[in-house]
Amino acid sequence: MISQSNVLLSFILIALGCLAVILSFLVPDRRKSLISLAMGGIIALIGVINFASSATESWRWKRRLEALRGERQQVDMQKLREEFKKKAEEAQNKMKAAPKK
Repeated sequence: MISQSNVLLSFILIALGCLAVILSFLVPDRRKSLISLAMGGIIALIGVINFASSATESWRWKRRLEALRGERQQVDMQKLREEFKKKAEEAQNKMKAAPKK
């Protein structure tokens, strides 16, 4: 799952970038308007990149945890098989060692 703080930071950056882009149209000077438009676009782009990187990081963690769980379950099953074999051998030894009447 994606960390909530990462998502919130990304959305705040995207919102600030969009707000800067909108406000750039209110600046009467053409040069300053283009500068503020570029800054707003960069801020929004940083927010999108941050969101994408946190999403891919979360996806990688999920895959890694699933792989670890699968390995753990496989190890647990092997341990159970070994225990059952030992118990079966003990039961057979007891049956052989028990005197018949």
